[in-house]
Parts: sequence; structure tokens; C-alpha cells
Amino acid sequence: KELEDLTISCEAYNLFYKDVVEEAASYNAVGGSISDTSGVYASLDEAFGKYIKTWVNNQGQPTDIEGNVFGDSVLQFYYSTVVCEEKSVTEKIADTLHDGTIAWITKVRKESYLDTIREAGYNGVIGVNCSATCEQDVWIDLDDCGYGTITRRFFIQGGCGPHATPPQEVEQVIYVEPACEVRLSMFDLPSDIGTKTEALCVASEVTVNNLPTSLTGDATLLPHLEGALCNAVAIGHEDKVSRILDASGMYKVERTWEFIDWCDQDSRITHVQEIIVQVDPECTEPDVVSRGPDPMDDFEVGNREIGDGFKLHQNRPNPFDGYTVIGFDLPEDTDARLTIYDVTGKVLKEFEGEYKKGYNEVQVAQHELPITGVMYYQLDTDKYTATKRMVKVE
Repeated sequence: KELEDLTISCEAYNLFYKDVVEEAASYNAVGGSISDTSGVYASLDEAFGKYIKTWVNNQGQPTDIEGNVFGDSVLQFYYSTVVCEEKSVTEKIADTLHDGTIAWITKVRKESYLDTIREAGYNGVIGVNCSATCEQDVWIDLDDCGYGTITRRFFIQGGCGPHATPPQEVEQVIYVEPACEVRLSMFDLPSDIGTKTEALCVASEVTVNNLPTSLTGDATLLPHLEGALCNAVAIGHEDKVSRILDASGMYKVERTWEFIDWCDQDSRITHVQEIIVQVDPECTEPDVVSRGPDPMDDFEVGNREIGDGFKLHQNRPNPFDGYTVIGFDLPEDTDARLTIYDVTGKVLKEFEGEYKKGYNEVQVAQHELPITGVMYYQLDTDKYTATKRMVKVE
């Protein structure tokens, strides 16, 4: 009974088997397992199965010397592989209302992750009459991406003296494939930005045609997949710019993000991000400007202060590139929460605790906030709420 072929992921090969297989292959030039002095071929048998030399009854079933048929506990072996799965992730996204308060919207998205699973395989069987030998070697044929095959060749001979059978050669092939095909759930995707009433403000049309990702958000591989995948993922984007005819200096940018696995170039996928941009020469920093029907020139985005003695101060310095301090006044001793989030409402940092009446402050270091550009911070107590905007620069 031949040892069955297997399929494992490239990620599993690198994690669990690479060292053993490469060490075993180093004996190829000197006869394979015949010359093994380190026991590495025994480790290879444990990883991918082996040939059991035993008696076989007249029904072709392997048995011990007393004729007891082997069960799965003897015949089976287990090997590990890594698979790509998806899970649903729920996150809160902030929607800043015109009075400065924040309405939190619940959004559910798919996220890819890697999981290690155990699979069962069956060992091969060599029926023994008098005696039998089984030697092996292993050959590695993997491409630059780490995909391909590992071939184990077994040289089997049975019988004694003049009754010995001619040597037989059989193979087990282990196919090494990627755990993940490229899919959108592998990436942190930038959200749409701006509307006709609240557009992204830039200083010139030149910027419209070359919008930096520091303003619009970037598409990146999810952090827990970085360095864990065999895929050679490349990310790029192309912009289509259209003028909005009924709004002076306003443009719509359709940014098409493209994701390619250079190990499988048929796996191209895309994501379209929509950005509404207003050109205003007075823009000196990333901002969101209002074009609503009511005069909004004096409105500070997200600012709302209620109650005697309650105040959220502008962070200082602002913009900042090393650290910044956020101060606030409370009318009484109370529990409070200070939340920092990006323009999509994704929470970046939270401070929560019991604060004293009067002035309080927290210090935020640059490395605590993983992005640059515009961010918002909001102070919440059981009675009061206030939000303000700040800018982090490189």
C-alpha cells in the first residue's frame, strides 16, 4: 500500500518542515537515508508518514505477528498545514454631526487571518514474507516564491536469498502551495473621503492630480499578515479626476487600488476609493471644508462645549511631530475618556480614568499614533462632550 501524496501550504513548510527537509536532502549525494547519521530521516517519516514493514493477512490487512489487524492508531499519522480563513470584525466609526457631537456607526467587515490545522494521513504498508528493506531520499523543487513539490523516493526490496524480489521504487509527492489567494479582506482599505458639502481641501489643482496618501489614506497589508505570507504582494493605484460642474473648484477623484500577487499574476483584484476635493488657495494643511447651505466659516469642526467649567483645549503644539499635550478642564471630579481617532472614525488611542476638578492634561507621543495627517480627539464624561481636530506631521 503506497504512502499517499500530501498538500501543504508554503507558510506551513517554512514554519514546520523546511529545516528537516533541507537537512535530509543534504544526504542525497551520499545515498540518502542509508548514510543518515543524525536521525533526520526519522523526523521526515514523523512529519510526512512512513512505510510500515509488517505481516499482511489473506484479506490484505496489515497485522502484528499474532494476526491482530492494525487499527488507525498505528496506520495514521498527522501533519500540520496553515490555511487562510476569514472572520467578521465589528468596529465603531465616528460620524461628526454639525453640532460637533459624534454619532458612532457600527460597521462589520471581513478580515483574513492564518490558522494552523492538523490533517490525518495514512502510512504506507510493506507486506513482509521473510524480510524487507526500505531506504529513501528527498528532492526539493520549489520556485522563488516557495511553491512547487517535495518528492520522497523510496527504494523497497523484500524476501530472502534467491526468493528476494527485485527492488521497487515508489514516490510520495508533497505539493507546496500558497495558503491565501489575494483577497480584499487581507488589506486595510482606505475609506471614501469628502462629500459635496464637506470636501477635502487642497491648495492647488496640482495637488488634485497627485493626491498624497497622507491625505487620503493608504492601502496596506493587515499587520498580522506582514512577513507571514509567501505571496509577493504589490499595491498600486491609478486616479481618474473629474471636475464637478456645478461647484467651482471642486473635483471627484476615483482612485482605483490594484493588488497583485507577483507569484500568481492572474490574481489581480481592485478596490475603488472615491475622494471629493475642493481647491482653495488658503488651505495650508489637510482639512475638511464645509460647503453647506448655512454659513460655516466660523465653525470649528467637531467643537462643542457645554457646562460651566468644562472645556477641552486645543492640543499644543499643533501641528506636532514629536509629542503633543491635550489639556481639559472639568467642573468636578469625574471619570472621563479621551479618544483619538482618524478621519474615518477608526479609534487610534484611548485614555480613560478618574480625573480631578479643574485642569488636567495627557501627553501623546508620536509613536502612539500610527498615521500622519488630520485626526480628531474627543473628551467624554457622563454629562459633557467636546471634540477638536489636530494634525500630526512627519
